[in-house]
Amino acid sequence: MKILFIYPQEICYGIVHSFMDNFAEALMKEGVGVHKFDPKTTPPQNIVYFFRRKYDAVVDFYSGMVTSSDGCKGYLFDKFDCPVYQLCLDYPLYIADILDVPLKKHYILCGNDRYIPVIKTVMPHISNAYFFSMTGRDKGERKSFEERSKDVVFIGTYNDFRDSLFLLNNIDGDIKLLAQTLFSTMQDD
Repeated sequence: MKILFIYPQEICYGIVHSFMDNFAEALMKEGVGVHKFDPKTTPPQNIVYFFRRKYDAVVDFYSGMVTSSDGCKGYLFDKFDCPVYQLCLDYPLYIADILDVPLKKHYILCGNDRYIPVIKTVMPHISNAYFFSMTGRDKGERKSFEERSKDVVFIGTYNDFRDSLFLLNNIDGDIKLLAQTLFSTMQDD
C-alpha cells in the first residue's frame, strides 16, 4: 500500500506538520509506504510528477491545492487514480471552498463526528465522511461536563486573534466569561 501525504502551508505553528509526521511514521511502522509532498519545500507545480505514480490514497491536510484546476480539464486532484481524503478539523462551512470541490473520489476525515451529518447534508457530492480522532480516542469516550474532573476550552486559532475578538465579545453566558478570562490570562503570560 502507498499513500501520498500533501502537507499544508505553515499553520497552527507547525502542529499539523508534527501530526502528519507522526501519522506517517506510524503508518510506515505498519509497512505502509508513505510519500510526502510539502509545498513549503517543493514548488506546488511539481505535484504533476506524482500523478504518474500509483497510490492507494492521497491525504491532503489543508494544502489548498485541491481547489486548483488545470484550465478547462477539471481539478488537479482528479488526476490521481485513487481516493482523495481531506482533513476537516474546523467546522465544515469554514473550509467550504475545499469541501465544495466535486472530485470523483472525495472523502472527508472529520475531527468531530458531529460534522459528518452536516457534510452529508450540505455537500452531497462528497463520497463519504468519517470520524478521524487526532487524539486516538473513540467517539464513545466522551463524558458529560458533570463527569469531567477538568475542562479545557480551546479558543485558539491559526488566524489573527483580533479577527475573533468581535465574536468573543458577543458570546452569551458562561462561555463568554471563560473565554475572556482565558484571553486575559494569555495576555498577562
